[in-house]
Amino acid sequence: MREKAIKNTIICAYKNLKSKAYKKIVMALMIFMAVIQVGIISNNKIKAAQTENNQYEINIALKNENVIFADREVRIYKIAEKNENDEYILSGAFAKYPIEVNDIKNNYDLSKIANTISGYISLDGISADYVGTTNEQGKMKYEKAKDGMYLMLIDACVEQDKMYEFVPQIIAIPYINDNNELQQSIDVEPKSISKNIESKEQESKKDERKRKNKGNTSEKQSKENDQTTTAKYDNKLPQTGQDRAIAVILATVGLVMIAGGVVVIKRNR
Repeated sequence: MREKAIKNTIICAYKNLKSKAYKKIVMALMIFMAVIQVGIISNNKIKAAQTENNQYEINIALKNENVIFADREVRIYKIAEKNENDEYILSGAFAKYPIEVNDIKNNYDLSKIANTISGYISLDGISADYVGTTNEQGKMKYEKAKDGMYLMLIDACVEQDKMYEFVPQIIAIPYINDNNELQQSIDVEPKSISKNIESKEQESKKDERKRKNKGNTSEKQSKENDQTTTAKYDNKLPQTGQDRAIAVILATVGLVMIAGGVVVIKRNR
């Protein structure tokens, strides 16, 4: 409305001017106003289109040191939407879970939420919103991301005699970079943890060593038990030929008692 009023004022002034110089100046102002008006209309249309169909792309690269993970499945879940208060709220199959996703202060909180939701996905068998596969360069692109919060999951795999486990990762959109700028294209490189694995031959040898060690331990334990038993009862059980003096004394006492008995019987008679 303001631009229209200014335009009408300029036209009226132009009609009432008699000087050619003034008419040229007013004509230039009219052209300038027309250009500004076209720019405003175009800009409003662009903003409206962005608000209505705001769509982002997530560029995923799977690599660890010199390893490129080609032909690997990447599952993407939309776990939250943005409400009118510009807050994230769990949505869809995740709306029933008692998880707060707005009070994230550091990477630990983010990792904790990602792992918790991953557990629910595994427990309840929730299907992914999008499943893609990395190319020969270990890259994949998801082009249909809108405002919300997304969880990315990748299964563990074996490469070059190592086991790689990928850390669940959460991506919040809209994404603001370090320069406080909105990014339409988001680059993500999921973290992975590697650990060495043994070949079948190494595992076989290791199992054989364990069996041998177990056998040696059992044999050693058996011998120790035998020795303990022998030591426990040594010098406590009477053995053959042991304590002969005691036997002689007992025999003598017996004979004396018999003789005494005979004497007593004779006297009584």
